[in-house]
Amino acid sequence: MSEHPLGPRVDRDIARRDCKRVAAAGTVCRGRDGPARRHRKDRMIGYATVGTNDLAKATAFYEALLAEIGASKVMGDDRIVLYSNDPSKGFLGVCTPNDAQPATVGNGTMAGITAGSNEAVDRLHAKALELGAADEGAPGDRGSGFYAGYFRDLDGNKLVAYHLTLG
Repeated sequence: MSEHPLGPRVDRDIARRDCKRVAAAGTVCRGRDGPARRHRKDRMIGYATVGTNDLAKATAFYEALLAEIGASKVMGDDRIVLYSNDPSKGFLGVCTPNDAQPATVGNGTMAGITAGSNEAVDRLHAKALELGAADEGAPGDRGSGFYAGYFRDLDGNKLVAYHLTLG
């Protein structure tokens, strides 16, 4: 493919625009200089974060907990750490609030961690309690193929480890 007559930047911008257009259709896009990639139209949420007032303590908790499902730290800095077992499918982050105010628990706020199996839900829930989390509901069948165990992390954030079997 030839370079755009106005230069490589314009060429790159055109490729980016073209890629965005095919992303809307949920199809494969090949950038002019890059590898093919599939745009994920089926993913509704890319990441969720929970707040903490002690990032070191929270990251120790989440590193041990999420290792149970093969997740690890994929990026972070002195304010936020993101974990994933497949970055193309989303992240769970733990962070100190950007406004420098104390982190508080949101009433009705919860993050769900896909466990992959009922047994993994059991292991994840048990590991959370072993690490000091508070039990908010033992693992079990909640109906309609939804198997889940609920807990609160060290900062009081509510999470659910779940496995969904449809059909």
